[in-house]
Amino acid sequence: MSSQLARFFVTAIFFLLANLSWAQDLAKIGGENPIHLSGGVSLNQVFYASSNQENRRDPFNYYLGGQLTLDIYGLSLPFAFTYSNQQSQFRQPFNQFSVHPTYKWVTGHFGYTSASYSPYTLNGHIFEGAAIDLKPGDKWDIGVMYGRLQKSVVSDTTDTNALPSAFERWGYSVKLKYGDQLNYAKLILFKSWDEAGSLPPINLNEELKPEENLVASLGFSKQLFKKLVLQGEYASSALTRDVTSPEINDSSEPLANLGGLFTPRTSSAFYNAYNAAINYNAKTYSVGVRYERVGSGYQTHGAYYFNSDFYNLSANTNLSLLRGKAKVTASLGMQEDNLENTKVSGTKRLVGSMGLGISASERLNFNVGYSNYTTFTNINRDYIDITFLTPYDRLDTLNYSQVAQNANLGMNYVISRKKNVSQSVMANFTLMETHDVQADIPQPSGSIFYTFNGGYIHSIMSIGLSISAMLNMQMNDDELGTKVIGPAMSISKMMFNKTMRTSFAIAYNNVQSGNTTGSTINGRAILSYRLKKSHSFQVSAIAVQRQRGGETASKASDFTGTLGYNFSF
Repeated sequence: MSSQLARFFVTAIFFLLANLSWAQDLAKIGGENPIHLSGGVSLNQVFYASSNQENRRDPFNYYLGGQLTLDIYGLSLPFAFTYSNQQSQFRQPFNQFSVHPTYKWVTGHFGYTSASYSPYTLNGHIFEGAAIDLKPGDKWDIGVMYGRLQKSVVSDTTDTNALPSAFERWGYSVKLKYGDQLNYAKLILFKSWDEAGSLPPINLNEELKPEENLVASLGFSKQLFKKLVLQGEYASSALTRDVTSPEINDSSEPLANLGGLFTPRTSSAFYNAYNAAINYNAKTYSVGVRYERVGSGYQTHGAYYFNSDFYNLSANTNLSLLRGKAKVTASLGMQEDNLENTKVSGTKRLVGSMGLGISASERLNFNVGYSNYTTFTNINRDYIDITFLTPYDRLDTLNYSQVAQNANLGMNYVISRKKNVSQSVMANFTLMETHDVQADIPQPSGSIFYTFNGGYIHSIMSIGLSISAMLNMQMNDDELGTKVIGPAMSISKMMFNKTMRTSFAIAYNNVQSGNTTGSTINGRAILSYRLKKSHSFQVSAIAVQRQRGGETASKASDFTGTLGYNFSF
């Protein structure tokens, strides 16, 4: 038994015994069915064959998975597992367990789990440990977590694909929230640190140093005048890049004096981030404005990736007209980075969109949309003034903007809608245009994309039959003039008192790109059957044939077959 598996069972048994001592519903003792198990198990087998040996996958794979919930005297213990013969460098089968017991207003998370308290503190990071959510009454929302955020990694210098070295990282967080959905106050504290001794000295280098992070966040929401809602959050992050660097005793930063939770050092830095929003919600319309600013270098160990050094300003509105038959949405926003003017270049981005949906009748619906994304990049004048060597270096030849415009039009019309028969047609058209402007001069690097798809759908509900025919087209107005066009057709039928479904679909696409032509045929067949309420079986087959003409003529085919079984109880 692996050490991870042993730790899981020890944790689960300890938690189960501990909770049974206080979480039992004494009224159920001696009653019927004090223990109840529910869930499901699935097994899928995948067979693959290909005429192209270079792109060949494994010829056979299987996947075993399950979701089980054990209920003991009102204590709910759900958990899930997966197992597969697929192996990889980053994930092996059966290496992560989690259990999430619930009793009344208490929910626990043990094993490998994650938590999200706010974007600036703990935001979806997976950890191995424990977390508890407490919701006593209608006002309080309390969350606590503690665990290992990442394992130590000893890099293999002989393997070019090996992960880089990393220290073992631990952390804890507390969330206190009081109020309801529109009126609340929230306090979050997150602390993390690297174990300096988790890596052997031979694996250390000048760039890799153990870190320490402390983040505090205050959030609120307040409803004013019944229809106006004001929301905001302010976060401060203290980050030490090297916990072995000398300490600083006279720091005036608030986080440096927060009960000794953070030790300021010469490698420490302090960052801030905040956002504020105001929304007005009326019966037929709503208007909102939001501002967000994240300081340069802001980082939290509670998130895998974090953007910093930018601000966002956006406004949006929704409007309902003609007694709800027409709805209008619109938004406009600006984003800018290089807030402290320390980068060589800065970027501004203008984003705007508008949409209109119309229910002309019970049978006819329209939707129209437009969006514009414009990015401006400008050279830092201070940087140029310091580093220029010749008068020509002062020219703004690198100042440019990128523009992307998108327009779409859609329609859906019900030809007939009877008791058992329905016929409808639909069509969608999209136009996207991109181009660059450098030093106020339009560049020839832009392109235009056209996309169209439309079709007919016929359904006979009494016999469970559905038939559809579609046409798809794509065009790219670039140097190659790429075009893709082809039909698609599908049919599905319910049989044997709706316990079996059969479906078949086929699609053909002709591709032309410059002097190269090709085609793709894709066929799919699926048969599914449900036996009583607990058992279901599925068989599927997918065949793809690709053909390319011209000087590099080639032909390849792929086949994927799947056999699946599901048992629920």
